[in-house]
Amino acid sequence: MNIRRLGLEQRFQEWLRGQFAANAPYNETVSQIILAKGQAAQTGPALFYTALKMQPEELAASTSKFFCGVQIQCAQCHDHPFDHWTRKDFWGYAAFFARLQKPLGDQQAAFQATDTPTGEVKIPDTDDDVMPQFLGGVPSKDNDRTRRIRLAEWLTSKDNPYFARATVNRVWALMFGRGLVDPVDDLGAHNPSSHPELLDELSNWFAESGFDLQRLVRVLARTKAYNRSSRIESGGEDAPELFARMAIKSLTAEQLYDCLIEAMKRRDSTTVTNVHNIPYYNDVNRQEFLEKLRAPTQGATQYEGGIPQALTLMNGSMIRQATDISKSDLLLALDAPFFTDEGRLEVLFLSTLSRKPTPREHKKLTKYVTDGGVTDNRREALADILWGLLNSSEFVLNH
Repeated sequence: MNIRRLGLEQRFQEWLRGQFAANAPYNETVSQIILAKGQAAQTGPALFYTALKMQPEELAASTSKFFCGVQIQCAQCHDHPFDHWTRKDFWGYAAFFARLQKPLGDQQAAFQATDTPTGEVKIPDTDDDVMPQFLGGVPSKDNDRTRRIRLAEWLTSKDNPYFARATVNRVWALMFGRGLVDPVDDLGAHNPSSHPELLDELSNWFAESGFDLQRLVRVLARTKAYNRSSRIESGGEDAPELFARMAIKSLTAEQLYDCLIEAMKRRDSTTVTNVHNIPYYNDVNRQEFLEKLRAPTQGATQYEGGIPQALTLMNGSMIRQATDISKSDLLLALDAPFFTDEGRLEVLFLSTLSRKPTPREHKKLTKYVTDGGVTDNRREALADILWGLLNSSEFVLNH
């Protein structure tokens, strides 16, 4: 692993987390990425450029995919086989990045992301310079502003036909397990939305809200669709694109780590936070956990983890710390004399599953605590229950 590279990526993630925590308008966040200047080692947004080595074609493919939800990279060498994009469309969009100063050698990390007054791109195997044009073929007129400024203004505009739709579709996919358009990065007439009127209404509302991501998440979280059960009705047809039930989704490694920290109620005085009280990513335990838990996936609703991931959850250092009766802040807090066994059990359930135990769980597990578990020790019985809750499907899945 390239430690320096990892540190830069963490800096970019910290910057993004700060933007989301401060609820910065999403169009402003994207604009800062497009207009990034300075060294990647010092400013988070600049890493976006250095990670792609300042190459216009790489930047064009990435920005169109992430911010517009379209796959124009297929038109880099030939006209798109399934969509309407042409080579001129691709290279016209790439021309917005043609005047970035290029780094020399392996100097990306220390390189300044700046614009130069000259620089063009050519369609491969031709001699003609391609002038910048927005997606859809509309030319960008030269003026006293840099090409990146013109691109940022168009990209994050309310009138952009792609930006709000792509963002809404991506957030919907994060919350529901699949997008209104699936895959999320392939919007177009060849891949229509399952609910076109809904996507249009949400996209227009999102733009009018000032591109407020937190409001968008709250609105989606309060819908009947999001609050549906994950159970399939007997004899019913399971059609994921209809969103008739809530999909069962795997937590990412990052989400699972954060959930464990929250469940453990760990009081770590050494944790360093940024201005938004978000822990920095220079957490060795976090990186170790992510490396072990990260597994190949085919989407939020499918998980292909194996033995290493299962063993990490069963007996990894995080779980051992969480269930060690001499080190776990949560278990130590339950030693307070004002707790009854029933109360201790409720605290464990609320801390891990955000609910109280069912009457059946309550009866069975309270007796287990009262009897002292398998070792005739109430504290160890509570640790056993906590271990079981942290390894339950209800904890590691989002449904």
